[in-house]
Amino acid sequence: MRMEMLFLKLLNMSITATYVILAVLLIRLLLKRAPKKYSYLLWVVVLFRLVCPVSFTSGLSLFNADPFDMTAAQRSGYVALNYVPADVGYMETPKVTVGIPTLNAVVNGSLPAPVPGASVNPLQIWILLGAVVWCLGFAAMLIYGMVTYIRLRLRMATAVRLDKHIFESDNIRSPFVLGFIKPRIYIPFGLGEQERLHILRHEACHLKRKDHLIKPIAFLVVAFHWFNPLVWLAFASMAKDMEMSCDEKVLSEIGTGEKKEYCASLLSFAVNHRFPAAGPLAFGETSVRERVKNVLRFKAPKRGVVALSAVACMIVVAACATNPTVNAMTKDIEKLYGNYSFDKQVYMNPLSSTFYLEGLKEYYTLTDKSLIITDQTGKQQIMATDYERTKVDEQEFRNSFFAEGIGVPDIAPYKERYQYALTDPSASPAYRLYVLDGEMWLAKVHKDTANVLKSEYIWSIYKIKKLDERIPGKAVIVEAQDRVDEFLALNKDFESGYDNDTSYNITPAACPCSPQPYPIGAAL
Repeated sequence: MRMEMLFLKLLNMSITATYVILAVLLIRLLLKRAPKKYSYLLWVVVLFRLVCPVSFTSGLSLFNADPFDMTAAQRSGYVALNYVPADVGYMETPKVTVGIPTLNAVVNGSLPAPVPGASVNPLQIWILLGAVVWCLGFAAMLIYGMVTYIRLRLRMATAVRLDKHIFESDNIRSPFVLGFIKPRIYIPFGLGEQERLHILRHEACHLKRKDHLIKPIAFLVVAFHWFNPLVWLAFASMAKDMEMSCDEKVLSEIGTGEKKEYCASLLSFAVNHRFPAAGPLAFGETSVRERVKNVLRFKAPKRGVVALSAVACMIVVAACATNPTVNAMTKDIEKLYGNYSFDKQVYMNPLSSTFYLEGLKEYYTLTDKSLIITDQTGKQQIMATDYERTKVDEQEFRNSFFAEGIGVPDIAPYKERYQYALTDPSASPAYRLYVLDGEMWLAKVHKDTANVLKSEYIWSIYKIKKLDERIPGKAVIVEAQDRVDEFLALNKDFESGYDNDTSYNITPAACPCSPQPYPIGAAL
């Protein structure tokens, strides 16, 4: 069980990091002409997202923007984004979120449904298999890293000390740094004086920035998230930015007049393929083609470019490192909670024999977990709610009806149009809530297995209005002083078993504590 929980937690962090990686890759393109040290710095926020499951909220967060909607991912707490709930394997109807509403239906539709009578939910088996495969992959990555590191250390056993922590070897094709506590610089034999000067400056820059520690840490993080291809892409891109930022640092010290000589040094290592390159826990002269291009177009950056790049980098880090503001994501949904009554009928399926133009005594309660419908006889339906919000497209709305041209309401005049999938879409009937410029429409969705053209369509739409009292989680609440008649009407046929079952108005005409709330459908 602990292994599955760890796997799901890593999966949640990896999904968040995926969006951050895509954002960093985009900003990295925009900063193509800026100093590479800023591109290199951006990868810090990716590392943070891959190793830390929690964060703080900010209005600047990347996840506040369209098309993200992290409402479902924040339900278990705003400090962590949970796309895959820990109990998803035990849900009667498994549901996950990917943070983008338009993709949620696709993902949830691919999840294995529970098998009635089975002792184990199929999704539990898939999660267990996923956890086992993840463990095997993580172990393989660690073994690979350790084996390549040990082999490289053994190959460097014959290296000759040149000066302090600098060694020469005839078993390598290019320079690299190896070691954690006491890192050493290894260079090939036979380097010219100028080549040696350039390379030693470059490797010294790595040591000064502690890159010999950063890359092994990054490799360990990749080992944890080996199943995510974008994490591999981020690792490779980070390595390129690491090398190119060091190249620029060297050029700023020796002068841009030695660009050609520096490029010649890089190319000399690229054409020497007699020996394998350094392993993942060491770093050497990689991505030579991109580095040569970057060196040739390098110019001492202007102060304005440096300042703009620094500000852009700080904004991106802040936006990607923070979670969306809870209030910004949930305030609209929280406003929906409360008690409503029938206002008027907006639409009814032409095949229906029932039409309610006005006067229907029906009430609706929306809470964070349920939709409660109380009809005019006092009978209640209680259904679990989800509040999956999406924007309403006019054409999709028209296509949601049995017959597109018969009585279908026109939503074009409304500017802000949202729909909430209140109940499980697979249920029959299912309920949707439309919020159109402040108007509230409750729609009942009919499932029709016999219809070959449309398996589901909107059966009815009622416009509903909010009542004054609002107590989440309770039945419909009304004020006794104002709604006694409605209460008595619902209880007119109440049978208690006693001789006199008549409902009486026992509310005092003048009550110092009025108005007093009473639930509809309960006897006094």
